[in-house]
Amino acid sequence: MTDTVAAPLAGIGRVQRGLTPYTPRLTRWPMLLAGIAGSWLVVWWRAGDVTTPDGAVWLMRSVSALAAVAVVFALDDPSIDTTRSLPASRGVLMRLRFVMGAVALAVALAPATVVALMHLDTGSTVLGVMLEVCVLVVLTASAALVLQRQFGISEPAQFMVLMVVGFAMAAQLLGQRWPLLVPPGPQWAAAHWRWAGVLVVGLLVLVWQLRDPASRPLRRSLAW
Repeated sequence: MTDTVAAPLAGIGRVQRGLTPYTPRLTRWPMLLAGIAGSWLVVWWRAGDVTTPDGAVWLMRSVSALAAVAVVFALDDPSIDTTRSLPASRGVLMRLRFVMGAVALAVALAPATVVALMHLDTGSTVLGVMLEVCVLVVLTASAALVLQRQFGISEPAQFMVLMVVGFAMAAQLLGQRWPLLVPPGPQWAAAHWRWAGVLVVGLLVLVWQLRDPASRPLRRSLAW
């Protein structure tokens, strides 16, 4: 049994070692670096005006929206047409790309996080802001993978600005009944239960898109 499990793991390890040197070459570094630089510039521009928890929340929202769009460029994959039929290679590439995106996200958000934490006075507010960041990142990543896997667009990150703008417009339109973009206060907890619901939907789509294309179709699995 141990040998049976070890063999596939060894194969995946060889694939990962083989693909790791090529992943940075396929990454769209100019867009990633531009997103990080833009996030830092927003903090440099607005940090002096942040004096309240509300201002800190909006700084994080602005920077995280920009960063979420930027880090999705780590998922752009011009090699998808040649690696689509190789599940092990696709899995390794996606893991490497997610790691690179996570590192870029952390770097992009670092200055805004330092500024915001000086003004966010409660743990619930900090957790709420973290939840909003996660939602934006998961939504952009899941939307990019939908375009990539369902519509054959190998480099979908260029369209993610439209997704973020559409989400912001939907939040404004639905704000009277189901407010999302609220300041810290009485509505904060209720609004972030809604954010959590959006996160669950985004994660389900993300997991669905990360499934092996050759695996059992979802409709047949549910029927079984």
